[in-house]
Amino acid sequence: MRAELLEAIAQCGGDLAPAFQQDFQLIESLLVHLKTLLIRLENEIVLENPLLTDIKTDYGASLEMSRQMMLSMPSFCSYTLSDDELAYIALHFLASSERLKENRKPKYNILVICATGYGSAQLLRNRIEKELGDAVSIVDVIGYYDINDKILENIDFIISSIDLSKNIFTIPVYTVSVFFKDEEVRMIQQAIKELGGERAGHPLTQTISSQQYEALFDEYLSPNYFFVYEKIDKESLLQELVEALSYQEDEHYALTFKKLIEQRESMSTVVFSEHIAVPHPIQPIGHHHRMAVAIVKEGMYWSTDYPAIQLVFLPSLSVYGNEGLEHLTKLIVNLVDKPNIQRELVKCASFDDFKKIFLSIGEK
Repeated sequence: MRAELLEAIAQCGGDLAPAFQQDFQLIESLLVHLKTLLIRLENEIVLENPLLTDIKTDYGASLEMSRQMMLSMPSFCSYTLSDDELAYIALHFLASSERLKENRKPKYNILVICATGYGSAQLLRNRIEKELGDAVSIVDVIGYYDINDKILENIDFIISSIDLSKNIFTIPVYTVSVFFKDEEVRMIQQAIKELGGERAGHPLTQTISSQQYEALFDEYLSPNYFFVYEKIDKESLLQELVEALSYQEDEHYALTFKKLIEQRESMSTVVFSEHIAVPHPIQPIGHHHRMAVAIVKEGMYWSTDYPAIQLVFLPSLSVYGNEGLEHLTKLIVNLVDKPNIQRELVKCASFDDFKKIFLSIGEK
């Protein structure tokens, strides 16, 4: 009967026929069902199906496929099967279809970052594999200083036992303990649900109001840290932005700040798109948090791969806290996919115009 069943599925299963044929659970459960069905038919035993009405209403195509399949099987072609019996067969195919949908769900490639030794790294890895199962594929487990552009390729998000909130990446970063506690598991599971089709997006953050966005903007940015150039080179621009941000800091701040920016960029790119760069220090050293912005209208050479950067965002992070930075960062990341707004920003001549257009990112 197995050969009959596989042939019938090939004839009547449509586009899903190959997948149905390879579904071991479907084939084995159908074989058991069909053997008992044959006994009922031979003994004229009638079996009602309480789900028949629902299946007819919502899954008529599966019911019809089951009918055609049974008519094509030599063992059953001499019998007249009731819709009740056909509905039972349809249920097997519906269950298989659900399994196929589950298997087609995107598996997220993740990077696990751990600060401590091999044992704790493996503990975290094992906990993630156990709790998240087939939803993720762990590409690698590395230390913080092993992050580089190559290893970040095709990574959907990072799970880290180190707090990376002071570093800005174009992919989501979630901080957990090496024990991956239940509340952390739930957080990641919810994040995976919310990521959905946004595989290239920034870490999802709690929605805030336009008034809160404006308050954060005013807290981090000001005309004192806003620059517009027709053209300038990268070194000169960074020097001017760092000097502006060094106001109210100690005399060694600018030099240290510059070195920390270079260290961060040596790990992985700080360029978000062909026109946007977000350099930032590898760790906070300031007493105050703020963000400098530069517009380079003619475009600026940043590297061989990025010769036309026009928008530069340089945050100076505080050792005392940087509340709300993730929301501003989210707007910058969202800007990557909004070329029209990028062009509007590049045309800005005043800080007020920049503010108005930048805050519109969350609205468009």
